Amino acid sequence: MTIFYILMFILLFFILFFYIGHKGFSERILPLPPYPPEQDRIMPMAEPFFLEGKTDVAFLIIHGFTGTPYNVRPIGEFFHKKGHTTLGILLPGHGTRVEDMINTRFYHYVAIADQYLLNLSKYYKKIFVIGFSMGGSITLKLAQLRLDLIQGIGLISTPVFFNGIFMGKWILHAPLMPLTGWLKLFRPVIKLNRRKKNINYNPPRFIGYEFQYPIAALHSFKISLKYIRKKLKYIQIPAVMVINENDKTVPKESMLYIYYHIKSPFKKLMFLNLIDPFDTGHAIIRNPEAQDKILKFLDDFFNELI
Repeated sequence: MTIFYILMFILLFFILFFYIGHKGFSERILPLPPYPPEQDRIMPMAEPFFLEGKTDVAFLIIHGFTGTPYNVRPIGEFFHKKGHTTLGILLPGHGTRVEDMINTRFYHYVAIADQYLLNLSKYYKKIFVIGFSMGGSITLKLAQLRLDLIQGIGLISTPVFFNGIFMGKWILHAPLMPLTGWLKLFRPVIKLNRRKKNINYNPPRFIGYEFQYPIAALHSFKISLKYIRKKLKYIQIPAVMVINENDKTVPKESMLYIYYHIKSPFKKLMFLNLIDPFDTGHAIIRNPEAQDKILKFLDDFFNELI
């Protein structure tokens, strides 16, 4: 009997440990840190961009977690050459130093993106939102909040989950995620000592806090995905999606989940099969093997809406 109670205690301990690790302890709503950052504090090539076009169409383009507008700039430049206005925003805490992200949360990112969207809506008749990685998660949130303002969305390597049982299978794609509720209490930032075997891409594939993760901000992002998933069924605007099957950051099942759960009558999904031993396969818009394919796929899709 004693052994039974010991085993039950151990089981309950692990259940509680991983529950808190996943959910974390509740925290008060934090005020938005100073924004935007001063120009001289922004990393070289990480600046936001605004490329004014000649049509009544605007594209709001949103980068990913720890990234910068540099990572999505090819999309902005491409659609600007088509005559449209493109705006690539810099999210709070990003593009300066990783410590600036510690007191930011996912709701800050959504609020800033929403403000830019509202501003664009004053001047342009058609607005499309394209998001990469977490920027795609923000795009989904905006699509749920502003169905009346957005004519279409683009999602590139976008997560709505990292771990769990989805699409009929058990997915453990990011071992760090189940413990963020604990980690954020002890480590403000986790910096991974990863190097791409001294491979230097020219131009670089990524500008931002590479392999550096502000844990409280990451936890806030992770927790928010549950509420985004719940409201996917309310998204009825056209949607285009792109994912690399060999993405080591976002599981391909996440994009499939989005595709099957949104109610958009017009939606398209493109799978890429990029294998690079020196890269995570995530920042695909900057991959020279994929960039032209992605831009053409997006162009074909949005041309039908413009």
